[in-house]
Amino acid sequence: MLTPSYHVQAIFSQNRPDVVLPINVESDVVSSQSSGMVGVGTWNTQAEYKDVTVTTPDGDVLYQSDFTSPDELKRWQTVGGSWEVRDGALRQDAIATDVRAVVGDPSWTDYTLKLKARKLAGDEGFVILFHSANLDRPIWWNIGGWNNTSHAIQESEFPESHVRGSVEADRWYDVRIELVGGSVKAYLDDQLIHSAKAGSARQLYAAAGVDRSAQELVIELVNPTDKACDVAINLQGYGGGTADARLTRLTADDPDLENSLNDPKRVVPRDSTIADVADEFTHTVPPNALDVLRIPQSQP
Repeated sequence: MLTPSYHVQAIFSQNRPDVVLPINVESDVVSSQSSGMVGVGTWNTQAEYKDVTVTTPDGDVLYQSDFTSPDELKRWQTVGGSWEVRDGALRQDAIATDVRAVVGDPSWTDYTLKLKARKLAGDEGFVILFHSANLDRPIWWNIGGWNNTSHAIQESEFPESHVRGSVEADRWYDVRIELVGGSVKAYLDDQLIHSAKAGSARQLYAAAGVDRSAQELVIELVNPTDKACDVAINLQGYGGGTADARLTRLTADDPDLENSLNDPKRVVPRDSTIADVADEFTHTVPPNALDVLRIPQSQP
């Protein structure tokens, strides 16, 4: 089974030009603004959580837990582990990896998450989820991770900066995560541990060169965003008239999509042809895509 990352490296290797050409790219900068539910989890640890609240910056309550009722668990979605409501808390009793539970609305953006967490037993601490679009795409603050040696926010939108720290068993901790305008502040017992801002990216990245043996221009285009990008390409005196270009494309609607043993060709490169490419033309790069165009330098 070949992974999407393998295909990316293979495409670049198979389309490496002999000569790199100067290129000017004008592209908008797109700031990340994620949204999603809140949640809790564990990693080789037993833990329990209580007093979970989610409020807007204006103070409106989006969610407030009531773990005095066993029915409260029905409001949560869980993956793995052994979850139950016991003694006014949401408890996870299994020693297993990547155990998660989420609650709320995937459209939530700016909010403050507060809760109390207590480790019962195990190797690590707590996993606190936020801005999680669904159970398969979690963003979390790992408290007492890496065998209970450090804390870090783990998700590609935020830089993963580790802070040394550990979690004691049988002690309640106050956890607070503040999310405003793409920034996150994470507090443990009212002490600021992390402050980060979601990254930004250009809508288009590009490179160009010449494959002298094939007598082709090679243009590589990457769109890392979730919106299609119409690219006006000016070859500035290429002078090749019009010709059909070969296109190799790797893309997926979901940026986190992976291949599997049951579906090994879910994300694979596709080859096609673009007709009548000239000195100036427009090419649309879909979301989450790598496109490689190979343009003949002269008519066949």
